[in-house]
Amino acid sequence: MGTPASTVAFTTIRVALLSDSVLFRSGLRRLLDSDPSLLVVSEITAPPMREILRSSAPQILLVDAQIEGALDVCRELRLNAVRPWVILAGVDWHEPWAVEALKTGVRGILPKSASVENVLKAIRVVPPGRGMGEPSGDRLDPRGNDGLVG
Repeated sequence: MGTPASTVAFTTIRVALLSDSVLFRSGLRRLLDSDPSLLVVSEITAPPMREILRSSAPQILLVDAQIEGALDVCRELRLNAVRPWVILAGVDWHEPWAVEALKTGVRGILPKSASVENVLKAIRVVPPGRGMGEPSGDRLDPRGNDGLVG
């Protein structure tokens, strides 16, 4: 017999969105709001964001790769003692700075072609796992053109 629903442990993942694009933020918010295990705790339009991150305490920060200074944001977060895992969205694997992004501490890369399923999977996998798009050995594993490594 199964476990009663009231006794099943349910963990909500707190997510913040960083983009200067209303379309990007509202589209992602609508997608994330459709999943009860995810909670959008803040929408940030531009750096600086330290106070917003401190008060909203997200576990994941989805960063729009098209914002000015996206990699600088990732580098700055790497220096903070308490920081969310960063997923960079909108980067294609063939872009030279995809590998540079991983070196800054980005835990996942979602290309422009990422499916809805893989966006949601990235958010669920990155906090407990090793990251998506993380270097495998000495090379970036390019098998997952949808942002996933096996």
